[in-house]
Amino acid sequence: MVIGGIGSLAVTGLGAVLFPALRRVDALSTESLMPSNIQQSIAEPVD
Repeated sequence: MVIGGIGSLAVTGLGAVLFPALRRVDALSTESLMPSNIQQSIAEPVD
C-alpha cells in the first residue's frame, strides 16, 4: 500500500513536469486548455 501511494505521487509529479500548462488552468475545459489566439477550423467532408 505504501509503494502504491509513492508511485501515485511520482506519476502526479512527473505529469506536472511534463505538462506544465495543465498546472496553470482553472478548469479542464476546451476553452481553458487551448490557446485563445488559435481559431478552430470546421472540417469539410472529403470526396
